[in-house]
Parts: sequence; C-alpha cells; structure tokens
Amino acid sequence: MIECEKVVTKWYASLDPGQRDAHKCGHEDAARFLTRLADQTVNFTKKVVELLPMDYDFGAVSEWTSLHIKDYSAKLKQAKTEIEKIKPTVIKPEVADIKPELREEDKCWVKLPEGGSGMIYTTDGTDPRTSSSRQKVDSDFDFSEFLKKKPSVKIRVRAIDPEGNHSDEVKLELVSKERKYEIQENMLGEATFKCPNDTEGLAAVLKSVISYGVKKSLLSTEWAQRLNGELGVLNAECKKTDGIENVGK
Repeated sequence: MIECEKVVTKWYASLDPGQRDAHKCGHEDAARFLTRLADQTVNFTKKVVELLPMDYDFGAVSEWTSLHIKDYSAKLKQAKTEIEKIKPTVIKPEVADIKPELREEDKCWVKLPEGGSGMIYTTDGTDPRTSSSRQKVDSDFDFSEFLKKKPSVKIRVRAIDPEGNHSDEVKLELVSKERKYEIQENMLGEATFKCPNDTEGLAAVLKSVISYGVKKSLLSTEWAQRLNGELGVLNAECKKTDGIENVGK
C-alpha cells in the first residue's frame, strides 16, 4: 500500500491545476476520484479500501462478500484516463527563427504566448513541469544568455497560465559558432570535442588544445602565444583561399 500511495501521489502532483479540479471534470467516477485525492483529512489507505469503493457502489473492501477487484480496478483506470484527457489550452511559447549556430552577438528570443502569465524553463535536461531546478520568467526572454562561455546548451521551456496550468514543451538546443569546437572535460578527466569539418573549425580545436595545455601547465604562456600566432596566420591564409591548400607555397 505504501508503494501504491507513492505512485498515486506522484501522478496526482504531476497534474495541472485544471486537471485536479473535480468541478471541471465531466466524468462522474473521475470526479469522485479527484475529490477523494484532494481530501487531506483522510489517510490514503482509508480512501482506497473504504471511501472510494463506497463511492463506486462496491461498499468498503472489508465488507465485500464477493470479489470486486477487477471491476474496481477498471473504474480507477478509467477515471485516471478521463482525468488525463482534461488538458487546459495553454499556448506554447513562441520561438523566433533560430540559427543552427549562434555567434556572440546573435539572440534567441522566446515570446510569452497570449494568455500566458510566465514561462518556466530548465537547462539541466529535466522537464520544467516537475523539476525542482526550474526557473521562471514573466515576459519574453533571450535564452542566448545561457550560451555565454559554453559551446552548447539544451533548454526546455513551457508556458504557464495564471492558474498554473502548463503548455506543451518547447525544446531548444543552442550551439555557439565560436566555441562549438572547444574541448570538454568530464568528471573522470576524459576530454571530448566536436570534429571540425573546415579549416576554421580545425584551428578552433587546436586553439582549444593549446588553452587546455596552459590550464594543465603542459605549455608555457609564451609557447601558447607563439602557437596561437601561427594558427592565426594559417586561418587567415585559408580564408583567402576558401580553405583550399595553396600548394607549393
């Protein structure tokens, strides 16, 4: 019964306010289910083995003279289904045209939709609807701010209305054109990077390696400056020739 209570409590908490409102539910069994779950004066066990079975005309479980388990279970499942069908209409956040890769000066505006009171979002991969790490903004917002000093960032956004109901989710993946090739080191000390597909990208990877070498005291600052200078020359020459190697030079 304890495990059952955990599952039901988690499911109930995940519902929007409009879905938890028994008065807005047109299905009688579902409305009764919501009413019992909302009652904080009665413990879960009593709700499930006494009050709800009585609401569904089976009587308290302790008084059953014949098994009603299948019928009772079917009613609960149907009630759950009907409740989940109740979905308040909250318009999704409006996303302006987003470039595949953003430069430092580029923006990524997400607009608060009509009827929305705010937007909730996360940058750690969790769903803002249930995440404890979610943040809230009350107006249009430029999410490119989260890309500063990072090669990429994944953002999940939902709009909410004044009652706290949620819209469908909008997922964004922003990639920095300048930093997309930077070396990323994980907690195990393993380094990864995006494979370049042009000379500019190759130069960016090599610069990132040089920076890593300085950070780890594998290279002196003087050597790093010399190497970066050579890379700058290489990059400039390649831009002049559109990346085509100048044979024999």
